[in-house]
Amino acid sequence: MSSFERGWIVCQIGAREHYALAAALHERRRLAALCTDIWAAPGTFWDTTASLPGTRAAQLRGRYEGRLATARVVAQSPSRVVAGALSDRLTAAKGWTTHMRSNRRFGSWAARRLIALGLLGPKAVRQPAVFAYSYGALEILQVARQAGCPTVLGQIDPGPEEDELVAKIAARHGLARDASGRPPAQYWDRWRTECALADVVLVNSRWSADLVAQAGVDPKKIQVCPLAYEHHDATQPIRQYPKSFSPDRPLRVLFLGQAGVRKGTLELLEAMSRLKDVPVHLTIVGPAERPVLSRLVGLPQVDWKPQVPRSQVSACYQDADVFILPTHSDGFALTQLEAQAQALPLIASRFCGDVVQDGDSGYLLEAVSPDAIAAMLRRIIAYPCALQAMSDRAPLRASAFTSARAVDILEGALDVRGL
Repeated sequence: MSSFERGWIVCQIGAREHYALAAALHERRRLAALCTDIWAAPGTFWDTTASLPGTRAAQLRGRYEGRLATARVVAQSPSRVVAGALSDRLTAAKGWTTHMRSNRRFGSWAARRLIALGLLGPKAVRQPAVFAYSYGALEILQVARQAGCPTVLGQIDPGPEEDELVAKIAARHGLARDASGRPPAQYWDRWRTECALADVVLVNSRWSADLVAQAGVDPKKIQVCPLAYEHHDATQPIRQYPKSFSPDRPLRVLFLGQAGVRKGTLELLEAMSRLKDVPVHLTIVGPAERPVLSRLVGLPQVDWKPQVPRSQVSACYQDADVFILPTHSDGFALTQLEAQAQALPLIASRFCGDVVQDGDSGYLLEAVSPDAIAAMLRRIIAYPCALQAMSDRAPLRASAFTSARAVDILEGALDVRGL
């Protein structure tokens, strides 16, 4: 069956990628169903709940995508979601135990529900291709394989090799990574079974592809498919850079995300400690791990904003001159595309999605080290004239990462394998 005849079932917990794959498939009339946990369509229980005081309104409202308003969406009932949360609380489950329980609950429910609705299994008129995100996909992929469906695992991170890498980096900083903070062996065992059941393991970067292959996944199964980002704001920020930076007008650097060992934040802060005599100011937006918090002391040129409403994130981008992502490992890092869409030049490591074009829309770090980061910031301050052209080119770079492109890669991955 060619991609032009095939239907798709997309299964996902949460609003990952803002439902981009499901929405793009629906626009092509090839989405058989989106199967998810919470769907806050207008007028539903979750939509109404989002308006009540004390609720996480922004999170609930994010569990809906208007482009899927006419799609078939199979979602868990509110009573099932609440019962699962209560069960975890009553049994004192927490940490990875809770996470793994939640993944199993969703996978088991989705598999049963898709069969009951005749979307999979003996009652299905036409067996679709099945896409499910890693760690919550096992039971779904099992029934899909039994039904003879092509199966795709959406790998959301670089897998167990990344976990080992971060542990080594933490040790290098003299930090002991608490074993309770790392996934247990059963977590990775379940993941390896998911990979074995998948015809295609879809990763978001060449970096992820390398680490997943190192973990034992057949390289012939692995397909790189960058994340999609649809920027709907028609107004483009107009940036004006000074001819030179000074203490009164320093270079304004933005880091946005989880500030911790994996993201290279410790190296970034050490670089800033070496630049106290340089006109540069760093703003960190997002939650921070304890080692990062202890290193913020004594750095007056660094601001930390632990919580910023989603509605104000755009202002953070607009207030910056450059965006920095010195990550040791990321499956992709969507913030790169958000920054480029906001006309921000990007400083990034090579250990994430291939977004920045070195010297064109930003710079690539040669290493994730205080020396390399400090040298890069000094270089930018010494030659600020390059920033304007990079800023002008950044939105064009971001616009290449469309959901339509992602679907082309997704469907092509099955076609080229004869599935």
